[in-house]
Amino acid sequence: MTICTRVISLVWLLALAITPAAASDTSTTICALSADLSKVIRWNAATSTWNQVGGAASAIYGGPIALLATNPDNTAVFEYTSGTWTAIGNGGAQVVQGYGALYGLTPNEPNLMIWEYLGLGPSSWLEIGGPAGNLYAGAGSELFATNPAGNELWHFVNGATWEQVLFFEAPADFAVGRDGNAYFLGDEGLLLWSGNGNGWTPILGCPASTLYVGGFGVFAGGSSTGKLYQYIGGEVWPMIGIGGESYAVSDEGVYALGLGGAAVYKWSGSGSIWEELQGSGTVSQIVPCP
Repeated sequence: MTICTRVISLVWLLALAITPAAASDTSTTICALSADLSKVIRWNAATSTWNQVGGAASAIYGGPIALLATNPDNTAVFEYTSGTWTAIGNGGAQVVQGYGALYGLTPNEPNLMIWEYLGLGPSSWLEIGGPAGNLYAGAGSELFATNPAGNELWHFVNGATWEQVLFFEAPADFAVGRDGNAYFLGDEGLLLWSGNGNGWTPILGCPASTLYVGGFGVFAGGSSTGKLYQYIGGEVWPMIGIGGESYAVSDEGVYALGLGGAAVYKWSGSGSIWEELQGSGTVSQIVPCP
């Protein structure tokens, strides 16, 4: 990864007028995009109902800072705040939210550059690195990125420099938790980053290939089986669900998208008991959201 000079610039990518979240900000519920991409809905736990909060979108992005959506032709990004959608910039390759920062990748493949939002207005974006393949954000301003080839993992150290922390040859999955812990899942199994250099500690017994990590914990699933497992320590991974097409972990719960997007479910927190959040209709995507 080439380390770029840090400069403040008006970025074509995203002019996101979002203030970075405080440490207490949380993703407290689940949002979904309908299967026909015609509406965005949000689950209201107090009334046990789905409320439509937006119209047509090509994709939605969740996290502790805000709910974001791209328009149908992916040329603009919108932020949902207090019942209102605001156009906040042009479409980019990726947007990720941590618990204290917001990052984006420019859409100019193959040179996807990394930018950090400084919270000082639409022009306050800082180029901090790149080119990159994907971004992963977690606690505070914790940030990781893969290289364009997808076989190196880099860590943004103290908001100043990039350090390579892992090289791998096989396809893999990564996730960063609210506590700042970084996880790698590949042919070597599940590894937990030590927080220093390229030191990784094995977490044995992981039975799946896809990570789902959030404030509620560490989970792993497999798209071929639909099963979901919870990590509770040691080598213990009890199965808590089956039949999910995908899953999402917020700060207060775990959610599943049923096969074919036919329904959305929330884990009870006990055994393999799930409650259907009725009324969603068929959906294509679920994300944790404030």
